[in-house]
This record gives sequence, structure tokens and C-alpha cells, in this order.
Amino acid sequence: MANRSFLVAGISGITAAVAFALAPSASAANADSVWSVPPQAPSQEDLHPKSSTSGPSLGVGVGYQTPIFGVQAAYDVRLADSGFALIPWAGLGGWDDLAIFGKSSGWHTAYAGGVMATYGEHHRAVIDLAVAPIRFETSTGTVCSFGQCRDESSSHVTYGLTGAIGYEYVSSGGFYVRPMIGANVASPTVQLSLGAKIW
Repeated sequence: MANRSFLVAGISGITAAVAFALAPSASAANADSVWSVPPQAPSQEDLHPKSSTSGPSLGVGVGYQTPIFGVQAAYDVRLADSGFALIPWAGLGGWDDLAIFGKSSGWHTAYAGGVMATYGEHHRAVIDLAVAPIRFETSTGTVCSFGQCRDESSSHVTYGLTGAIGYEYVSSGGFYVRPMIGANVASPTVQLSLGAKIW
């Protein structure tokens, strides 16, 4: 009888020790389940970065694509998963001789358009073929009407083919910066564009 009591007491002691040893682990597991943050689903920007999708973009710039200071609209056409893209674009800009020669002659407007080819996703090599202004001429004269005379300025823009190469960086969110250097039949030319893809 004494042996049986001793055996029961021993089993009870072992059970209590095991329960005590397991209790902290259970509490820690429960704490982990309470305080752990569930994984977040990837955003649309992570799944489909704008740098890898076709879509329109808007930007501002200085140079032959936005002659001389102006805006630009473009549309990226990604060629499947090849890394290549074709980007037709159109630019609208203008100038005032005040910014160039220090004497204002009024605002003059010019246009440009072309197609760029790029390779890469975030870091892109760029080539461009465009029709853009190659020569600007501004003249000022006196115009009289009904005894009133005033100075008026006029401009003449000569358009021609322009070729350029450059680099473009496009972030996952669609922001881009694009420096270019090129030439036309009259002179060397440059372009710096900043903008963003809409989608």
C-alpha cells in the first residue's frame, strides 16, 4: 500500500513538473499570436510598377522637345517583356528674347514631335528621332494704325529633323528624368525633361 502511494505521488509530481515547464512556452506562443503583425499584401505598385507598363505621361522640359521652355505629352508602348519600348511624343513650348538677349520681344510659340525608342526598365538607354525647331528668328517693327504707333515683334521658326541619344530613369511610381543630347542640320541640341507616368 505504501509503495502504491509512493508511485501515485511520483506520477503526480512528474505531471506537475511537465505542466509547469510547458506553461511558459504556451504563454509565449499566445503572446506571439497576439502581438505579431500579419503580412501585408503587395501593393499594385509592387506588382505592376509603372516603369514596366504601357501608359501616358506628362512632363516639363527645356530643349528641342519642348521648344524652348514647355510641356510634353507621351505614351509608352512596352513591347511585351523584351525591355524595349516605343514612345511617341508631342511638345509645346515657347520663348521670350528677354531670357536670351535681355530684351523682351513677347512670347513666341513653337511645336515639336517625334518617336523615342528605349531599352530597360528603371535605367533606360534612349534614342530619339524628331521634327523640331532648328532655327528661331525674331524681328521687331513699328506698326501704325489710326495715328497710333506701337512696336510689334514677330517670329519665324524653321523646322527640321533632329536626332538625339540619352538616358532615362523611371521610378516604380512613374517619376522620370531624361537628359538628352543630339543634333540637327543647323546645330547641336539638348533636352532635359522631368515628369511622371499617369499609369
